[in-house]
Formats: sequence, C-alpha cells, structure tokens
Amino acid sequence: MPSDFKSYHAILCTTWSFYCHFFVLVIAKMCFFLKEDCLKENSGR
Repeated sequence: MPSDFKSYHAILCTTWSFYCHFFVLVIAKMCFFLKEDCLKENSGR
C-alpha cells in the first residue's frame, strides 16, 4: 500500500505542478486581456 501511495503521490505532484503552471498562464492571459479592454474602454471615452 505505501508503495502504491508513493507512486500515486508522485503522479499527483507532477500533475499538480502542471495544473498550477497552466492556471497561472490562463490567469495571466485573462489579466492581460482585461487590462487591454480597460485601456480601450478608458481611451474610448
């Protein structure tokens, strides 16, 4: 059981780092587009 849990934990750790980086990229992109929208909105008025 401990060996199974260890391998599962390793998989979880690797996928977690992947998901973490993926979500950071998505959030960064959303922030960038939001900033662009806000700048367009402010310059439009």
